[in-house]
Amino acid sequence: MTITASVAAAGAAVVVGCCIKRSISEHRKDPEEAQEKRKESPRGEAVSSNPTHSTLLSDDLGSLGASNLTISGMDASGVLSMSSYQGDSMYSCDENQREEVVKVRSTEFGACSTRVFPEPQEKKDRKYEQLQAYSHLVPLSSVRATRLTSLSEANGHAKTHHIKNIHFLRHGEGTSNSAARIKGCSEYKSNEWLDARLTGLGKKQAGDIASYISKTSIHIDTVIVSPLRRATETGCIAWSARAAECKAPFIACELLRERAHGNPCDQRKSKHILQDEFPGVDYSLISETDPFEITPNKPGESWLDTAHRAKSFLDWLSTKPETDIAVVTHSAFLLTLFNLVLDVQEPALLEWFETGELRSVSLLFPNEMVEQNLKEGK
Repeated sequence: MTITASVAAAGAAVVVGCCIKRSISEHRKDPEEAQEKRKESPRGEAVSSNPTHSTLLSDDLGSLGASNLTISGMDASGVLSMSSYQGDSMYSCDENQREEVVKVRSTEFGACSTRVFPEPQEKKDRKYEQLQAYSHLVPLSSVRATRLTSLSEANGHAKTHHIKNIHFLRHGEGTSNSAARIKGCSEYKSNEWLDARLTGLGKKQAGDIASYISKTSIHIDTVIVSPLRRATETGCIAWSARAAECKAPFIACELLRERAHGNPCDQRKSKHILQDEFPGVDYSLISETDPFEITPNKPGESWLDTAHRAKSFLDWLSTKPETDIAVVTHSAFLLTLFNLVLDVQEPALLEWFETGELRSVSLLFPNEMVEQNLKEGK
């Protein structure tokens, strides 16, 4: 099954029956209780024991600024290269309000840029409440998300599972995020932010993650990005240096799109425009026009539609030979993937991704699932 067919199938899929293995409400029984737990153990204090992650944060961590990076074409080896990126600078963060010494904080599963204006908790809680309607279907797939596995652990699962180490990154702050924060959420409906770009702050967040990655031993075989510009741009800034070292290609994948429910910022430009802007990214899986364009006769995605699309992405990913993969995508897609689709045993993985947040996990794909997907040509 092609990616285009998967996109169409994801929106039309019907749930015939699902095993009830866990409920979102089990992890969010009481918002006040959850808030107290966050106070007791603030996000960012936990340090990963996995040697893949850097556990010592120095004052110069994040010194790689995104404001002086440029995305150019492929080098002789076919790998995306970077040099002085100017980009658009409609937004410049007030440095008087941003005097962090350390640009990246360690988290339980990776790292997050400290240059974050946290999104309102009520906005996050509202999305969790909307997801509750589908909690009886959780998880929609048999793919398990765990902490990064050691070699011995991987060998222990080898007879029953295909294991892939996935580094999920949410894009940096986009122009639509900034406008909504300053003027209100109605800005998300403005055509001014069609296929939103990164703000100056968003570029710095991506640069912070690039610096973090440079201080780790993370290996990647490929970088898969949402074709929406704020995600592609984040991926190019954050992963290009490591991708060049690993000779890893950049691939745009429609299945990684943000939930499409009417916001212009979540509709993309035409393929030829994106190819001109990001010549080092492979757009061969992308159609010329936007298949998620909202029209009167074509309503947007429900949460369940997005969940089926996320499952289609896992099906497609399961058939790929690469085992170490960077994925750059969006908040609602990630929220849906971890809360409705994956079999997640770690409550921290169910939490909201902030802009510029990286989480590294191992995904365990049952062998029978992989064999079935290969047979069906997914």
